Amino acid sequence: GGAAILRELTVIVQEYFPNTQIVFSIGNNDVVPDYYLNFLDTDSAEAVNDNAGSSAENFASSASSMSTNEESTGMLDLIYQALNADGYNTDSFANTLQTSVLKPTDQHTFLKGGYYYRSFHNGGLLILSLNTVIYSPFYESSSDDKIHDNSTNDNRPDNSDKMHDDDPRGQFTWLKIILSEARRNQSRAVIVGHISPSVGSFRHTQLWKTEYIQRYYEIVG
Repeated sequence: GGAAILRELTVIVQEYFPNTQIVFSIGNNDVVPDYYLNFLDTDSAEAVNDNAGSSAENFASSASSMSTNEESTGMLDLIYQALNADGYNTDSFANTLQTSVLKPTDQHTFLKGGYYYRSFHNGGLLILSLNTVIYSPFYESSSDDKIHDNSTNDNRPDNSDKMHDDDPRGQFTWLKIILSEARRNQSRAVIVGHISPSVGSFRHTQLWKTEYIQRYYEIVG
């Protein structure tokens, strides 16, 4: 399946670039159907709101209590297991990772919404990997009743995330906290993601919903 392909490609990259940390960002073609994501939707996933005023480390503290049941965590759990060298399902993969791309400390936010960050140079550099699929007009969540045909611009679903319409999966809240800590510690931050908050070069249409573009630039500006 797709998770096995992702694991195999990661193993190849690690072979050619040994001792190099890989920062993965989820894209619309990493899931099936295209632009569709099903998420963990439990009380534990709401922890990001309870921790809105806390430090970045507190976001990872709930990882140990996060469910690892595939039925409850869906596609993101499959991706997490494919990129984690010590996951509960690692025996199902033919190839072995040199090191984990996604670590246990990433589990809480990645299973909640597909985002996490990596620290380099003793905290002097942070790379924040965002799940930008959820900001796309094409995005389909597990709360929708059916899958739309996204092959044309005229058929974009007007859907909304079950949790936090103005902040899908709590990612903007998390982003603000991480960037605030980076400023306070005088660290540099690099934000990476699959879909940019701009106009696409293929269809020449806006790639994010307007409200999410505005919110994003309010945070990073």
